[in-house]
Amino acid sequence: MAQASIGYRTTVAAQAVRLLCKIAGVVVLARLVSPAEHGLFAMAASLTFFLTLFRDLGGGNAAIQARELSETQKTTLLWLHIALGAVLAVSTLALAPFVARFFGEPLVGPLLAVMSASFVLNGGNAWPRALLARELRFAELNRIETWAALLGTSAMIGAGVAGAGAYSFAVYLLVSEALMLVAAWRLCRWRPTARLDWNSLSALSATGFHLTNYQFLNYVLLQADTILMGRWFGAGALGLYNRAGQLLAQPANHLAAPFGQVLLATLSRLGASTESFARQLTETATTIAHLTLPVAVVCAVLPDDVVHLVLGNAWPEAAPLLRWLSVGAMATFLTSTVYSLCVAAGNSARLSHLALAALPVLATGLLLSRSAGPTGLAAAVALTNVVLLLPRLWWSARGTAVSCGAYVGAFIGPLGVNLALALGLFAGNALASDLSDTLRVISSGLLGGAAYAGALFFWPRARTEWQRLWAHLPFTKRTASTT
Repeated sequence: MAQASIGYRTTVAAQAVRLLCKIAGVVVLARLVSPAEHGLFAMAASLTFFLTLFRDLGGGNAAIQARELSETQKTTLLWLHIALGAVLAVSTLALAPFVARFFGEPLVGPLLAVMSASFVLNGGNAWPRALLARELRFAELNRIETWAALLGTSAMIGAGVAGAGAYSFAVYLLVSEALMLVAAWRLCRWRPTARLDWNSLSALSATGFHLTNYQFLNYVLLQADTILMGRWFGAGALGLYNRAGQLLAQPANHLAAPFGQVLLATLSRLGASTESFARQLTETATTIAHLTLPVAVVCAVLPDDVVHLVLGNAWPEAAPLLRWLSVGAMATFLTSTVYSLCVAAGNSARLSHLALAALPVLATGLLLSRSAGPTGLAAAVALTNVVLLLPRLWWSARGTAVSCGAYVGAFIGPLGVNLALALGLFAGNALASDLSDTLRVISSGLLGGAAYAGALFFWPRARTEWQRLWAHLPFTKRTASTT
């Protein structure tokens, strides 16, 4: 589809800028804000992340997936977003003292009070952005989010320089959400004209319920390790864990998730039983894997060097955490299209099934690994994601036009070339072990890059996949065959 191609191309351009902003923020803030202050923000974010699950009760993605939306439904969804934003802001203020008491950190309360305002701003900007996504206007949507990232990052770094500590991250939230509020309404042509009618949302309620239920369960999966890390080992350990996780979150946040949003909107306009549906899914899954896996491979093979270069000299204890988290991230990258597949195919309930199946596996791993300290928790999370990789792919594809074999087969090329990358990095690191750190990193990078390039050159399958990926890049010439 031409619109999907435009969506992918503009998404790559926008996310490249946002990724650079995030990297700049991580590198600079790691030198301006202590690990304990990072941990303080992670404690506060554990609550805001949870409340974010309820910011639209699944209405946004349900609206994107729906074939038709009436004016009454659009107006009601707008007021739903606004009302929920206000409710979540008040809830943050009410729960802040309890969060501070749970972690034994009284400074969490005031920080949450500042962060609560972001819910009000998001309540005003989320619906016009959902409409832009529904209309496949990804170029405009990406432009909004890119400018929000640029200005938010600038404000965050400025706050860090001024000594704001953990509040620097809150500054980013407020500035970026405020800019999106103004920009989204300027670009969205729709304005509310119909009356408010809560009954009009009944047709969307089933999808919304399943998505909200899944988001809640997914929150438990994603935050259980963070909460237990802070509870068991304190703010310092949580700060190390959080920053290591943030390095690996960048490919997910700035490549996998945006591509998944384009994929969801595109698949929702296709029939779940069509060949185009299956082809769009597998090609996108392959593209995401090619773009994200190299980051995880580098972090797994050279964690000490990555931590030293990105975070600085104050974070060496983050390296073993990064190595384990990168293993789990590889599995997460490979399942990043599961959400889009289930929602677009009308199987949103399956997302909850997958989360419920993962909970006892993760809980067992976390409890057994407590005695091994923070690194044990990181290992438990990684192994949970690896064990559940194939079951997640199989269950999400079941009964659709996408066979499990085709789904798994979409990752053969990315896994093969990244295996070559890993071997090259290992070889370079071993051969230069007696040299200085700088020369060892250069040697590893050169051999790893050569091995990766060689795999692409000599393997026709991987070369064809990269040629298709290249067509999605913003600086390449658009072709009619791009999907």
